[in-house]
Amino acid sequence: MPNLRNCPYCNFPIRREDRLHACEACQTLYHLECWQENGGCAVYGCRCGPEAQDSQQTVADVLDVVLGPRHPPQPEPVQPPPPPPDGAGGCAQSTIVSCQQSCCGCIILMFLLYVLAAGCGAILSGLSGTAGARTDSETSTSSTVCSVCGGTGFTACAHCDGNGRCAVCYGYGVSLCAQCAGHGWLTCATCGGYGWMADGNRCASCHGSGRVACQTCGGSGFQACSWCQGRGRSVQGSACSHCGGRGLAACSGCGGTGVCRHCNGRGAFRCYNCNGTGLTR
Repeated sequence: MPNLRNCPYCNFPIRREDRLHACEACQTLYHLECWQENGGCAVYGCRCGPEAQDSQQTVADVLDVVLGPRHPPQPEPVQPPPPPPDGAGGCAQSTIVSCQQSCCGCIILMFLLYVLAAGCGAILSGLSGTAGARTDSETSTSSTVCSVCGGTGFTACAHCDGNGRCAVCYGYGVSLCAQCAGHGWLTCATCGGYGWMADGNRCASCHGSGRVACQTCGGSGFQACSWCQGRGRSVQGSACSHCGGRGLAACSGCGGTGVCRHCNGRGAFRCYNCNGTGLTR
């Protein structure tokens, strides 16, 4: 019996008694363990996905790497040496003064070399890089996040709920039974699905379960191939070319592929409002 909904991460059935978690952006259901293991939504392009939670480098950080820090380190002030002890000669005092002058000259020279190197780096980066950074800065200030896609640039496919599977056969690739809608069972007509009769006795048709097996599909929930009558082989004994030997009719919605034919299995489309940029003016 097929399941109407599967977890997009582990592709296992979702049941009411399981611990579930719904994505805040696309409302896709997950097992709680699958959500925690994946670190977010598994739908391609969803803003709650793990790749969308990484921090982004700002334009100011990029400029710091290319042009150097915005505030270059200033040289520390040189503390004057303690006065010479009594009785020290004038030669020693003049030597100390000359050393101080030499240290100040070295610090000033190093600072000038640093400024020169930063200027050369800006020139080598090229005018195109500076113009591109300026354009990005202007775009970020004059643009807003797209309200349709939430800045991701993609919108979930409405036909497959963003999971990329065929909505007609739920990804199985075969046609579901039209009588039981793929459940494999029907509500018992004798007791109306209650399992008990009006006189208090258990229903003899469904044995108290309220359900009976679908006679059309034999309880499998799938539609048998009309070419081989569900046998999977032709009259000559070879595998049926219409169902590939499975004995089940191919899904009319996806042609047996099991993927959504609207988004080709991607589960998302480029946002029509921002053309995939994630920003609108």
